[in-house]
Amino acid sequence: MKQLYDTTKKLAGKYSKPERPVKDKEGKPITEIQQQRNRWVEYFEELLNRPAPMNPPDIEAAHTDLPIDVNPPTKEEIRMAAATTTTTTTTTTTTTTTTTTTTTTTTTTLISTTTTTSSSSSSY
Repeated sequence: MKQLYDTTKKLAGKYSKPERPVKDKEGKPITEIQQQRNRWVEYFEELLNRPAPMNPPDIEAAHTDLPIDVNPPTKEEIRMAAATTTTTTTTTTTTTTTTTTTTTTTTTTLISTTTTTSSSSSSY
């Protein structure tokens, strides 16, 4: 796909591919493709194979004991969710000189509500 895009831009006369030469450690440009690849390998090996930092950052662990209700919903919660059901009806009519078409689309959205209760005597 990129090659198609580049070719189209060249044919249209609006082509400019920015080229930045790969440089060696002294800052001299490398012209040979294989030498450029070798320099990229060297660069990423140095970048990714560093020793661990001497003073790692002090990052606090995330809280994992979140109050999430994993019990099945109660009958009251189901009743409340069913009471908040929204029904939307969209009717579209298309008429031409020879045919009349009527399309009716009904969308029903069920909104679920979860209620959590907490008691004062908790045990962990």
